[in-house]
Amino acid sequence: MDFLMYIADSLHFTKNIFFGNRIRCIIFLLLGIVSGVLSIYHNAIPHLENNRICWQVMYSWWIWGGLLVLWLLTNTVIAGFMIRVFRDPVSIPSFDNIKNLIYEGIIAVILIAVWAVPVLAGTFFSASPFILIALLLFLILVFPVSLFLFATTGDFRESLRISNILSTIRNSKWIKYLAAWGIVILGYLLIVVVTRIFWFAVMLFPLVPSIPVTLVKYGIFGYATLLLTIFFARLFTNVLGKHNAEEGIGTER
Repeated sequence: MDFLMYIADSLHFTKNIFFGNRIRCIIFLLLGIVSGVLSIYHNAIPHLENNRICWQVMYSWWIWGGLLVLWLLTNTVIAGFMIRVFRDPVSIPSFDNIKNLIYEGIIAVILIAVWAVPVLAGTFFSASPFILIALLLFLILVFPVSLFLFATTGDFRESLRISNILSTIRNSKWIKYLAAWGIVILGYLLIVVVTRIFWFAVMLFPLVPSIPVTLVKYGIFGYATLLLTIFFARLFTNVLGKHNAEEGIGTER
């Protein structure tokens, strides 16, 4: 029953975040669209060929670098806002003190990058898919707790201690923690399915230019993913916060 209340609260919180304030609604709309559209920057640019989207290697490094910097800045702001969601379980965070928001977003990105190192190392040095899957599962399990610990303690080193992470999950109950991840994964799969359906539906109309369709597709995907990100932060705040507050874990010093 508590877990269903966590889900309902997270949905209500996410709705208030995105639609409760006009200015915040516009900011999140822009962040989501930019984040989604810039996800196509990786190593190609779209061009038209027979009215269909094709891909061409991006040789212009200054364009590639500029898009990468903009993508990182956008996701740094989103990560910083996530930290604020983790920190305050009562009020809705704001975008004030932008310097602090970006600073905490950078710390959050660094934390995720630190936990991603074993996965990247396994990619380069191990050919076993089982090892790679195990490392990826490890990354998925630890990084929300690491962000939660940093948000609530303000201590970078404490948020990297495996013992702190495991005790935080144990206090919140493993079954609830894994169930929260299950909800988030289902949400992501739903976003992917809906985006694909939209893509195929639009492709039935051959006169629609492919580049605008691609931009709209990735924009919708980015905005929906941002919705899920805030829901994710709130859900894990609910799951991790209550029991660990009772145990004295994750409180600011």
